[in-house]
Amino acid sequence: MKKAIYPLSADPIHNGHISNIERLLNLNLVDKLFIAIGKNYEKRTKYLFSDEEKLKITKKALAIFKDRVEVEAFQGLLAHYAKKRSVDLIIRGCRHNSDFENEQVIAEFNKAYNLTTLILPAPKDTFSLSSTMIKAITENGGLTHEFVPPVIKQALEEKILNITLIGVTGNTGAGKTSFCAKLAELNDNFFYIEVDKLIKKLYQENSEVRENVKKSFGTNIYHKNEIDRKKLASIIFSDPVKRMGLVEILRTPFKIALEESIKNLNGLILIDCAYLVEYNLMPLINNNIILLTCSDKTKQKRNKEAKKISEAQYSEKLLKETIKKQQAINNYGNFLEINTERAIDYRSIAERLKRFRILNTK
Repeated sequence: MKKAIYPLSADPIHNGHISNIERLLNLNLVDKLFIAIGKNYEKRTKYLFSDEEKLKITKKALAIFKDRVEVEAFQGLLAHYAKKRSVDLIIRGCRHNSDFENEQVIAEFNKAYNLTTLILPAPKDTFSLSSTMIKAITENGGLTHEFVPPVIKQALEEKILNITLIGVTGNTGAGKTSFCAKLAELNDNFFYIEVDKLIKKLYQENSEVRENVKKSFGTNIYHKNEIDRKKLASIIFSDPVKRMGLVEILRTPFKIALEESIKNLNGLILIDCAYLVEYNLMPLINNNIILLTCSDKTKQKRNKEAKKISEAQYSEKLLKETIKKQQAINNYGNFLEINTERAIDYRSIAERLKRFRILNTK
């Protein structure tokens, strides 16, 4: 069996590291790869995560590779760990010249232990990634789903911002807003954000969004300063291409609006959004989903009472299957299904949602 060691500080692991691991395994350069995380035995203050936290979240992030990858912590010289594991090949990543020079020095040192070092240049799409950059983005309220797996993004948000994001979804009339409001009312550290209100504000106040919507859907889509949401809904729910076109128009402005909304909150944040799944927003909330359901009769009654726009209803079975599939791909996520026609024990649900946290359950 061909074995190698890929040493990391893993504070935290990111998509650049994972890209290297995938390349090694896909090229069949190794059969077994040990991800070796050096223990912080000197208790240095430069690391964000503790040794135990790094080991826990890195194992979860790399569980997709199953038995071909093993994550371990070690203390002392890497060469000693390598000999203990009967491995003579070390894999190192390299992003730029200074990285390469440092790795050469370490490689020369390890030669004395009959260890060979293979240095992998970073591919173009991950060249700029670094753990330091990702931590800085999170610290300034940015969402990092494009750079790290969901479990790492959630761990960063909990460690730096003390927030846990949970999506609340379901068809129109399922009771999403009432559910979120009740939970927030009963718990001081629970908050909720209505995505529908964020989007409505973008339609009204973001000039770039307004102009792009007019270009794509016609100038008569607006009446005075108000968008005709009924007309817009009739277009996007009958034309998947138009629907995804609207998603692209809103993607960046919505991300900024969401980042601004969560910036000063602290605790569990419920993101009330009907189309989390359909618009591929699950990475934003780290694959943590509450799916609210009820009968069509109840939905129709609630919609009529609330005088809401009649929107397309999605198959709840398909929603659930899509959620589970996405969670399986990332090997991470929490799921809770609640029928809002039945009596809801909000305090029990609050305790369950606290366990959605990855670093602790407080």
